[in-house]
Amino acid sequence: MGVIRQFDSKEISVLQLHKRLLLYRDIIFDHKSRPVVGLEDTIEANIGPYRNELLQVTPRISEAPLSYEALLALTKVQTIDPVCVRKTRHDDNTILVNEVGLYTHCKDRFVQEFIDDMTSIGCEIRMVKSQYEKPCDVPLNIADSYFRVSQEGIPIIGINLAIAGSLTTLAHEVEHVRMWHECKIELASKDALLTKSQLANLANDFVMQPRQRVLSERRSIAAELKIETNDDSVFNRVRKPRARHIAESGYTARMLYPECEGIRDELHRCRWSEKSVDDVLVNELMANAVKEALRNRKKHFEYYMNKARTLCKASPTKRVEAAELRALAYAVRSHNVFECIFKYDIKRLNVIKIRYINGR
Repeated sequence: MGVIRQFDSKEISVLQLHKRLLLYRDIIFDHKSRPVVGLEDTIEANIGPYRNELLQVTPRISEAPLSYEALLALTKVQTIDPVCVRKTRHDDNTILVNEVGLYTHCKDRFVQEFIDDMTSIGCEIRMVKSQYEKPCDVPLNIADSYFRVSQEGIPIIGINLAIAGSLTTLAHEVEHVRMWHECKIELASKDALLTKSQLANLANDFVMQPRQRVLSERRSIAAELKIETNDDSVFNRVRKPRARHIAESGYTARMLYPECEGIRDELHRCRWSEKSVDDVLVNELMANAVKEALRNRKKHFEYYMNKARTLCKASPTKRVEAAELRALAYAVRSHNVFECIFKYDIKRLNVIKIRYINGR
């Protein structure tokens, strides 16, 4: 199609391409607003290469996040000797993730509640920063959060609270700690002779098992969903909210993150040891993930089709808008299930190779 060539040559924008495709597609529909034979193939051929751009829904409106410096100023950090917990190979350099401080206070009451809760069970919330191993002019502040247990048996959350949306991220890691702590208490009730560090590390070994990782991640995702709609905390403001609705890009990948984590953890475990893969576990997790992804895709398809039908009933003149919704519905139905499930893993593994020293 000529419009596709115009887009590829940057003569028209994504929005202009979108409108032109909708006009063409509207012609394909008959007067009863039902797709004619071959419509799905037509949509796939024309819209397929641009699906990710066109499937984005309007983001939820929220206040703009504060700057890195403004969020940092709201916290009190006790400096500690840097502890390197992760190395990431990037081109010809290496990115080091270091724990550089201990969060002791925050002016935001929601963050402070987490700090108090974790302090009460002996967990430290440490500030993490990234830096290049070789001298480099590019500054780094962003680092993934994690939960780990030190050799001395101290539970540690590594996070940078000055990054937008950190309250939700903190809630995720806190839930990991809570599950670990529950396991530690149970172990202590069974063997009173175990030392504090022994209990801590045995509990960590247990919760790090693939099946327990899945349960832990499910709890953490639930904690995220519960707190991320809290508009009262400045630490919860983000420019692009995470997917919460079936029609939002990345919804399936987010909801199935626990299954992906369990599969990835089992494969990593076997790769670096002489153990064979637990086929029963991997097949079980994969089957659950595919089943849920297919269900989500069906619901996503029906969501757009129902909106199209409702629009036609409410206003017969909205044929172009209804055609847009039907086109999106068919594009969704043709989306690869495995891409939906492993969206973030594919992106991460294609960009960078990671070697963990500690944490997760």
